[in-house]
Amino acid sequence: MKQHPLLQICNLNEFFQKDADKRNPVFPKFDEIIFDKLTESNCLSSTEALEIKCLTDEYQKNIKPLSEGILKKEYERLIIDFSWKSAQMEGNTYSLLETEALLTRHEMAGKHSFIETQMILNHKEAFRFIFHYRQNFNQLTVRDIEDLHRILVHSLDVQYGIRTHSVGIVGTNYKPLKSQYYIQKALQKLVEKLNNIQAPMIKAIFAISVLSYIQPFEDGNKRTSRLLGNAILLSHNYCPLSYRNLNEIDYKKALLLFYENQNIRPFKELLLAQYRFAVENYFC
Repeated sequence: MKQHPLLQICNLNEFFQKDADKRNPVFPKFDEIIFDKLTESNCLSSTEALEIKCLTDEYQKNIKPLSEGILKKEYERLIIDFSWKSAQMEGNTYSLLETEALLTRHEMAGKHSFIETQMILNHKEAFRFIFHYRQNFNQLTVRDIEDLHRILVHSLDVQYGIRTHSVGIVGTNYKPLKSQYYIQKALQKLVEKLNNIQAPMIKAIFAISVLSYIQPFEDGNKRTSRLLGNAILLSHNYCPLSYRNLNEIDYKKALLLFYENQNIRPFKELLLAQYRFAVENYFC
């Protein structure tokens, strides 16, 4: 069987034994060849595809008999976990219990800044948005992605829309696109490729990783990508991810490997593990 172009064998720990300045990225800057590699064929092994199907069947079976009230509570629990973990990955210091108090009882933890509090609240609002409009994310538009970003960075002193200046990424010398025109083109190309992918999990994996790779916004790119991935999963009646038990260092390393070498294998494996965790820990 021919190997998928994004699934090279790699030891993640060995890759990061060298500092960023001593690594030699295969792709030191954004390369549009990535779009030619976004193919479904061989992206998932037969074992992985079967497991995803079984997990999805289990999720759909689990939610079917739940009352509207219980289903709402379970989604709220997942939203709390997701909001806490996604914000934590961006340096937010709210604890899980503090996040629960904020999102369920509107109790703000006094030791935290307005920015940290607003970031958590924005996650909840964005998740509610993708849940309410989940069918819109079956066929994506660039506007859908921009709308998600706008909700996530509301009142965080972050400019809406496609960035107009270059950005750097901590831990890597990879350089995203600089030109607003070419960023817009890359986003449109990503949307077109995603809309041609049938398998929801593959579509979500590509959306999360490649949107982060493009870095279209001045801030909030990874947050937007995680919400976009969940929007895609919800639009196909798949279980959304909470990332609750995720090791954020592993997440960042897997993304940096993807940026530098266009190797998605560790990131794919990480997301598949999160899907397994979500189905086994929510709605059951």
